[in-house]
Amino acid sequence: MGGKSVALTPADCDRITRRGRHLDAEGLYLLVARGGSKNWIYRYQHEGRRRELGLGGYPAVSLAKARMRRDAARDQRQQGHDPLEVRDRQRAQLRAQMAAETAERERAAMTFLRVADEFIDNNAAGWTNRKHGQQWRNTLKTYAFPILGVVPVGEVTTDQVLQVLTPIWTEKTETAKRLQGRIERVLDYATTKGHREGDNPARWRGHLDNVLPRPGKVHRVEHQRALPYLEAPELAAKLTDVDTAAGRALLLTLLCATRTSETLEATWSEIDLDRKEWRIPAVRMKAGKEHRIPLCDAAVAVLKTQSVHQGERGDWVFPGQKRGKCLSNMAMTNVLKRTDWLERTSVHGLRSTFRDWVGEKTRYPERMAEVALAHQLTDKVQAAYFRADLMEQRREMMNEWAAFLGCDSVVA
Repeated sequence: MGGKSVALTPADCDRITRRGRHLDAEGLYLLVARGGSKNWIYRYQHEGRRRELGLGGYPAVSLAKARMRRDAARDQRQQGHDPLEVRDRQRAQLRAQMAAETAERERAAMTFLRVADEFIDNNAAGWTNRKHGQQWRNTLKTYAFPILGVVPVGEVTTDQVLQVLTPIWTEKTETAKRLQGRIERVLDYATTKGHREGDNPARWRGHLDNVLPRPGKVHRVEHQRALPYLEAPELAAKLTDVDTAAGRALLLTLLCATRTSETLEATWSEIDLDRKEWRIPAVRMKAGKEHRIPLCDAAVAVLKTQSVHQGERGDWVFPGQKRGKCLSNMAMTNVLKRTDWLERTSVHGLRSTFRDWVGEKTRYPERMAEVALAHQLTDKVQAAYFRADLMEQRREMMNEWAAFLGCDSVVA
């Protein structure tokens, strides 16, 4: 089958159709298979063993190129190498390189944001509060993702974690400590899943506690603390479970963005549940001007529930223990204290929470929020523009606020 003793020509390569090996020279053969396909092989001996090295198919690999490949293989033999083993090592190295490049692409794609979403999705079923997952997402989105979001989770460093935490550590200590714990858990999850190695840069004990003051030691400014609006739904959910007059008063305060005295001193004569309107007389307002509040469905539900629990105790919406008196001005603060929220916000700070939500999450004019808060507008032009108090526009805004808090589902 390999009986020719002279070298092949290009024309021979085209013309040959008989099955078998057809010798060119110095171990180079054109192999014709059963179906007519043609391939180049180099036959040689290495350490007493007969070997065959494929050099490619014809005509994709021409006769001249096949001879060049044979000569390269002969050079390897002269250097003491087996060309077949050299080829196999090269292929293995190429596969390893491609695998490493694929792993690198996957590692780069496995960002902190992606792993955080995966962690939340995988753990949501085990959280008793169905809103807990959204609270996780909101906190991470607000504070962590702007810095860590696009960083491959395996490359997150202590310096980057500190960039997230340091700006809010003393001003919003409770939020910052909760955020630190959430980042730490996401990174622990990443380690378990094989997306990162080494120590957790967000670990508190024995690590971040060396560079950040302990939360209990942080000096707290005694002015009114305001709850970040992203955490307001969590508070609202907590308050729906507080079945006391003070708890309902605090929930109404949150829903209506009222001052403490405006809520606690409310009377039934000020409230029209059919029209869903609360009209606070000028004598009770800080600005000395009557203030109308559009009541969302959730606020109406709170008032109806309070009416049922109140019984025959006069005109106060939230009567106190003493006859003829409303609840103490510390009643709502005590609710925050008992529910472990007092370190995170004051009652009055909830007005700032509402104000921040309007400014950052809605397209309502900021001055409309000022009207809702019953702030006196010092600009005469603005005051003239808002003299009609935009009751129906504010009703829409307050309904959206209730929906953001998750209180619309409570009503349903």
